[in-house]
Amino acid sequence: MGETRTFSDPGLTVTQVCFDHAVTLLVANDSVSYRIRIEGAMHVGRHRIDPGRWPIDAAPIVALIHEPVVCIEADDLQLSVCTRQDILTVARADEFIAWMLAGPDGLKLWG
Repeated sequence: MGETRTFSDPGLTVTQVCFDHAVTLLVANDSVSYRIRIEGAMHVGRHRIDPGRWPIDAAPIVALIHEPVVCIEADDLQLSVCTRQDILTVARADEFIAWMLAGPDGLKLWG
C-alpha cells in the first residue's frame, strides 16, 4: 500500500451534493474547498450505494449535506470522507477511475 494523504482543515462541511451518472461532493470551509467526484460504488455507514441506481440509493448521500467533515483520507486503495455521523468510503476500481479528489482551483490531488 502506498502513501496515505489526510486533509483535515478546521470547519469543513459538505456544502453541496450533485448527481449525474456519478456523484460530486463539495467539501469546504471559508478558505479551502475540495471536490470529490465518485463514479464507483460506495458505502455510507452500512449502506452500499450504486451510482447506477439514482435516485433510489441517493438518500444516505443527500443526508451528508451540512455535515461537519472530520477528515478526508486517500490512498491507493480507497477514499474515505469521515463526518461526525458517518464514513463514506469508495474502493479503487481496476476498470475505471472510481473517484477523484480535487483541491482549491481544481488541482487534482488524488484519483
